Amino acid sequence: MLLIGLASPVIKTGQHRGVLDRCRLEQERRKNLRKIFSATVWFSLLGLILLLGISLTSCGETQSASNNTKVKAQPKGQEQQSSSSLYSQEDGNILWSGNFETGNFSDWKEVHQGGKWGNSSATIVTSPVPPGFHYSVKLEVIPNGHKNNRVELTASQKATGGYDGQEWYYSWLFYAPSNPDATSGWAQTNITQWMDLLYQCSPPEQIDIMPGNPPHLDFHSELRDNSNGCAHIGPTQDWDLGSMEYDKWNDITVHLKFSADPAVGFAEIWVNGNNVLPLTHMRTLDTSGGVYMEQAIYHPGEGGPHILYLDGTRRHDKYSGANGNT
Repeated sequence: MLLIGLASPVIKTGQHRGVLDRCRLEQERRKNLRKIFSATVWFSLLGLILLLGISLTSCGETQSASNNTKVKAQPKGQEQQSSSSLYSQEDGNILWSGNFETGNFSDWKEVHQGGKWGNSSATIVTSPVPPGFHYSVKLEVIPNGHKNNRVELTASQKATGGYDGQEWYYSWLFYAPSNPDATSGWAQTNITQWMDLLYQCSPPEQIDIMPGNPPHLDFHSELRDNSNGCAHIGPTQDWDLGSMEYDKWNDITVHLKFSADPAVGFAEIWVNGNNVLPLTHMRTLDTSGGVYMEQAIYHPGEGGPHILYLDGTRRHDKYSGANGNT
């Protein structure tokens, strides 16, 4: 039995080294596989985390690029419409739109609120909104005894088309809630203006809310020399546009041709489809050579809070109320 045990097979030295080499290679291969597997798992997890992050962002609130205004993402099936699809084909070409369907103020050049502008704010909201829209802007001013408090949305001269010799229609909707506006009362309050480029004096043209029961809308024209101490260079004129209605969307269209020549420049206005100012020639530019459009609550008086909602502001080249004339 001992002899049989001693006769068992013996591995030679060369063979033993070969086995060890193969073992080391196998160990290295398994180690590399584990590294590859670990890297694959980490990359997969990283991709899953990024995917979840994107999904959570799209389901939450979106932050606008302007003034840190937050609005909720639109419900599925209510994605943003193009500006042209929101308006009547009878408006012709929409050259600029200042609505809020982007959920922010990106259609506007500047927003003036708070700080040096006083106790005021511009907030994008989902109610009230005109039919077909998802967002409007809420303008609010709390005078606190300071009549100069204001909030303004400013368009560029290019968006306005405010150049000598050009002629455009400007339309928008506004909503004045009786609570608090009827209780607070109104001073002469500028809600839309075409401001001269030097902005040293009164704007050449503006739409005002005038005090009264009910309050009235007014078109105010005041020509001053912005390069010469605001000296008068033309008559100051006002046209009553009729009473303002609370708690409804009021529709305004203003037809302007810009010129320093009173025989060339003109204004024409519709409120809720009614031609309240027939085409009237007047000087519509002062000495600055152009204008830009602003919408606002400006000088609401010294009383309580004032709120306006705005939407659908646009510049276009045709209007059905003008029988298709441009």
